[in-house]
Amino acid sequence: MGAANLLLLLIFLPELTSEQTKVVDCVAQFELANRACTIMHAAKAIHGDRRGRGGEHGHSHGHGEGEGEGEGHHRNRCCRWLKEIDDSCVCSALLRLPISLVKPKHTYTVSVGDHCSTTYECGGL
Repeated sequence: MGAANLLLLLIFLPELTSEQTKVVDCVAQFELANRACTIMHAAKAIHGDRRGRGGEHGHSHGHGEGEGEGEGHHRNRCCRWLKEIDDSCVCSALLRLPISLVKPKHTYTVSVGDHCSTTYECGGL
């Protein structure tokens, strides 16, 4: 897209309110974490679950106990992006649940196996 087209696009786009900007920011945070965690699972599926097969080749690849190519790296990225999600984004998303599932004050924990867990705290309705 040329600079002139980009300038025209910016001129005709409505200005976002702070609430709309927050929603866009939350969507971006969820997307980054989702992408990182999806890649982690895809890499595991492509390379197979190598747990318990470490001695099969008769040598070590230096990936750690039962880890395949890049699994530790992908898991670290997933955990990193989960930690970057703002609590208010998670709490806002949880408020969209049916009223019988919404708690006034609660914590929500996401675990990636035994590697990491991230807790989001919601102050209430």
